[in-house]
Amino acid sequence: MMPQILLQLSETDKRILIAVCLVLILVFIIAGYIGVLTARIMTWQGKRLDTMMSDIVITRVVEDKKGFLKVARKKNWRYFFKTAWIPLLVLIFSFIILFIAEAIYEFTYDIFDYHKQGFTTLLFLWDFNDPEIYTDFFGIKIIANWPPLLNSPHFELEAIWSYLFVPIFLVGAIWYLICLQCLIARTIRMYKLADSVYSKSLEGFNINEENMQQMRMNQANLQQMRWNQAINQVNQQMNQFAQNPNNQNNITNNPPIIDKGNIDATEGSKEKK
Repeated sequence: MMPQILLQLSETDKRILIAVCLVLILVFIIAGYIGVLTARIMTWQGKRLDTMMSDIVITRVVEDKKGFLKVARKKNWRYFFKTAWIPLLVLIFSFIILFIAEAIYEFTYDIFDYHKQGFTTLLFLWDFNDPEIYTDFFGIKIIANWPPLLNSPHFELEAIWSYLFVPIFLVGAIWYLICLQCLIARTIRMYKLADSVYSKSLEGFNINEENMQQMRMNQANLQQMRWNQAINQVNQQMNQFAQNPNNQNNITNNPPIIDKGNIDATEGSKEKK
């Protein structure tokens, strides 16, 4: 017989399972939104390379894959430097602030301190190192209780340098990472366009079908040419008639006058004979 395994969960275990499931669902949702946003940004920035290279390709300035990649690579890096220099300046400015703070405090300034100097003085902090908040769950230690509070948000004048450094640094870093992501998206698009625009493939090509289409096009062009010639002749005759309305056929415009006396005399001579 198969051994029966009975699981008996306490109320604490049930709450832990519910909390773990909610956390996992939240993580998956956030990761999904980040993935969708990243994909849209990469698609949008990839299309920008089409705008950069469309005129060059249409006018046939570059006629092969190698030349296309060479020009596209230069344009891609130039656009990256054009958009990335501002976040780089923001990052440099944030490090200048940090250097000033370290110089004032003789390089003992701690931006991660949650008592007086760090940016974390504005955040809630919990002590996850407390062993009392953990419990055994099927032989695995997991968190079971809410950890004790280490710090509640409060303002410290000594931490003013951290308050300036951290937001400026985060803005510059995120901005620069977005520019880097755009560079990667345009690079991927560059190689895809090079393969699609300058590829030589005979897949799906049928020479008989191509010949038949050419014959149909030639026949249609011949019929159109004949029709145009007929229309031109009609137009020429109409123009001549409009310019010289009196120059017409005598038979149609001046019909012969029949003398009835001559007809009667002719008929009488026939009867006498």
